[in-house]
Order: sequence, then structure tokens, then C-alpha cells
Amino acid sequence: MNKKIIIVAGGTGGHINPALNIANELIKKGWEVRWLGTFNRMEAKIIPKKGIYIYLIKFFRFKSRNIFLKFITILKLLTSVYKSIIIYKKYKPDIVLTMGSYISGPSGLAAWLCRIPLVIHEQNSIPGFTNKILSKIATKILQGYPNTLKNAIWVGNPINEKIIELSSYKRSVIKFHKPIHLLITGGSQGAQVINFIGVKLSKILKNKILILHQVGKGNLKKILNEYKKNKENNFLLKEYIYDIHEAYKWADIIITRSGAITVSEIKIIGLPAIFIPYPHKDHQQYFNAIHLEKIGIAKIFKQNNLNINNIINVILSWNKKKLIKIYKKFKNTPIKNSTKLIYKELNEINSY
Repeated sequence: MNKKIIIVAGGTGGHINPALNIANELIKKGWEVRWLGTFNRMEAKIIPKKGIYIYLIKFFRFKSRNIFLKFITILKLLTSVYKSIIIYKKYKPDIVLTMGSYISGPSGLAAWLCRIPLVIHEQNSIPGFTNKILSKIATKILQGYPNTLKNAIWVGNPINEKIIELSSYKRSVIKFHKPIHLLITGGSQGAQVINFIGVKLSKILKNKILILHQVGKGNLKKILNEYKKNKENNFLLKEYIYDIHEAYKWADIIITRSGAITVSEIKIIGLPAIFIPYPHKDHQQYFNAIHLEKIGIAKIFKQNNLNINNIINVILSWNKKKLIKIYKKFKNTPIKNSTKLIYKELNEINSY
């Protein structure tokens, strides 16, 4: 009898895409895969299009010191746990795998209460609050970076096979286009600070660059109007880039956030990067990217200390000769068979 699994992931592409890579591997192996996410988020649209059944529940997280709102949050949390339990009792999964998002907390707790084996995967080098809690009750803990969580197994971050294949191409065809091909993305939701950096670079560098810019959900009209004010014809804007491997192949340099999956992809490919980490209190994204800055293939700029001239200097300083030198010492790549390692760890778990 085929094993059944519910994958919990949502909110952003950084959670959804690696979870999809795992789902595809499990489906190939004959597993029955279902998804658990929240209404009005990316997963609600993307997952059904992939042919995977998705359960959707409501969950809102209030960030407030207001006692009433905190009380409401607790009630909604308990409601989400209850709804997850109902789903588990009906579907009877052999395993629940959480990959991140706010809903991972209540759904992970529900799995534990139902005595269903719970597996968590932490993608970042600094663990999030939810995974710190879930790691205490999880059957198995997987991690994208080494030494992130106690008693965790280092399996790497699951990367799309097309991006892994791109690694050998990028390193064999080392070149910088004229004009420079600049890929800009602030993640699936868009980051306004990065969006406006693109606008400024278009105006200042003019015909020295061509820009492919993922502006994020709901930002296309606003950012397009800003670009048009420059009266330059050096950009192409997209709300979301679905074939990111093609964008990576096209690009000479990327300006982006440093989410765990993005950093893992860039590290595998060897694409020069300018990282502007999301200013999280735990500095997760900064620590995700610090290794790439140390070896010279990336530069990190903190959001509260941005200077467009410094960014321009970095863009213009990279060239083919410099990149060849970097590649010679660029030996520490991420785990490329992460998806298969995760499948192995899941397959070893006995159902309840």
C-alpha cells in the first residue's frame, strides 16, 4: 500500500518551491501527496495547478501588544489546530511534513496530538521560532544548513533539477554580456526597497545594463510607472517569474533578498549576487548569505544602510576574469541531491 503524506508549506515561494520539489519526488516514488495551506496565499493558486489536492484553512497572525488581539490570535491558533486534526483524522496520512509558514505551527502540533509522525525541514541557517518549538516534538528534524537545530539531519535544501543542471552550464560558459544582464527580485511577494533600486539603476546606468525584474504580487503597475519616468528602454518587468532557471541562465548578476532557497540556488549555479537581507530580528537572511560574501561571489548590503553608488560600484567591478578566479576556490557547494536524501529520510519512518 502506498504511503500517504501531507505537506504543510505556504505563504512565499521560498517555502512552496522546495516543498514542491519534494512532492514531485514522492509522487514519482508512488506516494500519495496532499497539501495543507491557507486561504488567500500563493499556495491556494499554485498547488491545484500542479495537480495536488490542497486543504485550506484560515489562519491570521496578529503582531500587537494589545491583549485582546493576542487573545484572538490564541483562539485562531487553537481553531487551526482543531481544523488540522479534523483533516488528519479524515485523510489518515502516514507522515506530516512541515516546510515553513505560519500554519506549520498549529498543523505540526495537530500531527503530534494525533500521534502522526511529524517531520520538519528548516531551510535557514538560523532557525525560525516555529521550528524551534516543533523540533521538541518532531519525529525527525531535517535542516538545509549544518548545525542549525539540535539532533537534526543535514540534507540540504531541495532545489529544482533544472537549476541543478544549470550549474555546469554557468561555470563552463563564463561570460558577461554587454550590456550587463541584471536580474532583480525581491522574492515572490516583492520588496519595495529592492524594487526602487531597480528603478534607480535603470536611470543611472542606462545602456550599460538590461534589467529583468520580478516586482512581486500586486506591484506591477506601480513599479512600471516608476520605470517609465526614466524614459529608458532597458527593462522588462514581471509580477512573478515562473521559470526562474531561465532567468538565472540569462543573468550575469542578481540583486535579491537572501532567503535560504535563493541562496542555495545561487550557490549551486555560481551566479554573482548582491544580497539585501530582509531585516529580521534574528538576521536569518544575513547569515544565509555570509559564506558567499566571504568567498567573493556575493556582496551583502544591509537594508538600513543602502547606497546606490556602492551597489553600482559592485556591479561594474565584476567581470569574467574575476569570476574565473572565484570559481577556482569555489568548491563548497550545497548538497545537490537534497530531494533524494529527504525522500530517504521520509521513507525510513514507520507509519503510526
